[in-house]
Amino acid sequence: MGPFGIITPSYAPDGVAIKESLEIPNSDNHAVLIRYSGTYTYTLMESRPKDVEVGVIWGHGIDLGFTLGQLTGDEQKSLTWMYEGVKYRLTSSDLPQNEMVKVAQSLVDQSGK
Repeated sequence: MGPFGIITPSYAPDGVAIKESLEIPNSDNHAVLIRYSGTYTYTLMESRPKDVEVGVIWGHGIDLGFTLGQLTGDEQKSLTWMYEGVKYRLTSSDLPQNEMVKVAQSLVDQSGK
């Protein structure tokens, strides 16, 4: 499997912009990180795992409208979901849950560049 392009959300909260994006070198999952800063600070990690994890993650399910996400953490929250073979993890200590959902939903129908 070759590398894939970065899939950027079509939505970002007001006052937030991409700070940097980078491909994680030597990643078996072809992972990329996109860091955002401004009004809120958050990181979006995208990967194409070869294997799907099976296990229990403590947290609660969030209906994203196109799939279910798993929200974990207290001070540092992570929203994780799979869509069309790509695993996403949105992590932030200050991004509200409703904004996390909007960012996640804006990734639907986006394609890697």
